[in-house]
Amino acid sequence: MKKRKALTWYVTAVMCYCSLAHAAYQDDIGYTQLATELGAATPDGSGVAVTQVEAETGDGEFSPNKPGASTLSGKVFVAGSTGSTDYSPHAFGVASLFYGNFDSIAPGITNIKYFSAEGWAQGDFLRAGEVVVPDYTTHDSRVANHSWIGFLEDPDTEVYDRPLTLEAVQRLDWVIATDDYIHVAGVNNGSSSYPLNMEAFNTITVGNLSGTTSTVTSALLEGGGNPYVEGRIIPLLVATNSATSNATPVISAAAALLVETADANPAFSLNRSHANASRANQTIYDGATSEAIKAILMAGASRIAINQQTDDTYTLATVSATTPDPNGLDYRFGAGVLNIYNSYHILASGEVDSDEDDGGGSGSIDATYGWDYDESFGDLGDNSTATYRFSLAETLMFMSTLTWNADIDIDQLATVSPTPDSAATLYDLDLALYDVTGGSNTLVSESASSTQNTETIWTTLLGGRDYELRVTTTSSNFEWDYAVAWRTEALVVPEPGSLAMLILAGIGGTMRRGDRRY
Repeated sequence: MKKRKALTWYVTAVMCYCSLAHAAYQDDIGYTQLATELGAATPDGSGVAVTQVEAETGDGEFSPNKPGASTLSGKVFVAGSTGSTDYSPHAFGVASLFYGNFDSIAPGITNIKYFSAEGWAQGDFLRAGEVVVPDYTTHDSRVANHSWIGFLEDPDTEVYDRPLTLEAVQRLDWVIATDDYIHVAGVNNGSSSYPLNMEAFNTITVGNLSGTTSTVTSALLEGGGNPYVEGRIIPLLVATNSATSNATPVISAAAALLVETADANPAFSLNRSHANASRANQTIYDGATSEAIKAILMAGASRIAINQQTDDTYTLATVSATTPDPNGLDYRFGAGVLNIYNSYHILASGEVDSDEDDGGGSGSIDATYGWDYDESFGDLGDNSTATYRFSLAETLMFMSTLTWNADIDIDQLATVSPTPDSAATLYDLDLALYDVTGGSNTLVSESASSTQNTETIWTTLLGGRDYELRVTTTSSNFEWDYAVAWRTEALVVPEPGSLAMLILAGIGGTMRRGDRRY
């Protein structure tokens, strides 16, 4: 067993220094439409504490708190890691989009804890390399942003330490599943894989519309019985910002906006909460669970997006699943472009039980917007099939995403470090849509990956028909939770001449302690 030395393991990180996107990005993601509709009632992240993790610059800076910056006026910062107190330009740029007063969609966020990536991965939070459980958030943070990527190295050889990196990834997955502490992680602007954060199952991974970012995972552990296999789809979502460092805090802000909405409206979650659910003794409503937020964001995503951040032009970017995975995601863009208008309305439509959980009800849903969180699914739970019934009067596009977390055996991780084996169990859940008109049972579409923890359906449904959305499982001897979200929209046929894919340049590079990057 290799014992950890104080701060000798370090994170190799890739960062992108980019100017802030014009506020037109808010038009791209449906925020302007939402704010116009809700007016003064538009959620802004108020009351949601957050965390920002940053790779250190060459001079050791990682603080987002730029002195005198008006966009950070009223914000309260708490350092989670020791080191330089000087601000990092990269961290400040991320902060401006995450919770800044002028550029963020969640400017109501005021309480921020920030870490260096090195400290967060090791002794300050995840405690990789130690035989103890990860820390918990005494700051009450609900959403964490990671606009950096990396891996852990052996301090003596400076060689990638795969077992310790796997341990850190599994610790992150455990924190998310245990505390419903939502972590949003950017993928590499280039094609290389940096496993820490972006290859965790339970994170929300973020890319951009360039189509050149990392698209699949590497193999964190070879051999059978290991769910961290090569080829899993990343990212899950994209935003129209030019680099993943800027796209990621936009998704984080959207997650915080939804958490605020769920907390402020218990009825949206059928008044179901999990008191003291997290190790920080937070009350988590169904709509604010890590599974529900991920499902609602993914189901709300736009498969066709207009990027309005160029000077004079409107470039249509099609995000159709031209290279789909068995879980229904596009290899480049995941579920599509963030659309907070859709996601807000999915959440606000209210939780709806499946037929099996409805106490003898019909399991009938409104297909326009909806979602469900099932805390006891599986053959050891309340049900191992969940059915949601609906009818359509007209032909529409139908989107649905099913999400669940990987189950991590923390006792294994907290006993031997680094653990030689995977401590994760990935239950196999599937999502299928059937036409049941007149007693028929015709499969229309399905998402049935065996290696990933999301399933997504995106298909055209004919009007005048009856349908069933079904969640099933091939796993046994388990009880676990999932969330599923859905919506419909009118068919959109873009003009053929406007289907030019937006290509944006990313900046990537490797940085170690002592290197400089400007």
